[in-house]
Amino acid sequence: MSIEITAEDREQFHKLGDVNRDGIINSADLDLLDKAYGSYPGHPQWNPECDLNGDGRVNMRDIGVCSQNQGLTIERWKAAITGISPVVVTPTAPPSAVTPEAAPAAPTVIPATIVTVPTPSIIAPLPITLPPTPEIPTEAIIIGVSAVVAVLLIGGIAYLVHIGGIKI
Repeated sequence: MSIEITAEDREQFHKLGDVNRDGIINSADLDLLDKAYGSYPGHPQWNPECDLNGDGRVNMRDIGVCSQNQGLTIERWKAAITGISPVVVTPTAPPSAVTPEAAPAAPTVIPATIVTVPTPSIIAPLPITLPPTPEIPTEAIIIGVSAVVAVLLIGGIAYLVHIGGIKI
């Protein structure tokens, strides 16, 4: 039983991520989305084929749709939605000259081996050393109490005059 692919099928499959419409969703479609990423109508990189969800922008939603369906072909998709199992054709070698039947080769048995992988050494950053906390005196020293302080300006020179008060 063969699967018939219609133009409507191709349009629906395009919305699943087949940007270049070649019948398979693969890295070529992601490349086109990458080139148009962030674009919108009127943008120099705009490619309407890349706007898979029709929101007018090529963004992560479009890339997500394409990424989710990577490897899907239109034939497998059509077979899945119609309930037909796809036919897998295995290529066979062309018949060669008549040769005597050779005994099938014995399967190669790989013995189990244990490989120990050394644990990488952990390189830790050097510890952070902080300078000692300076001691802050808790008592106050009174240097002087003045009753009057005046600044005199005489001949362009400023003089600080201290009159009265306690000196310790």
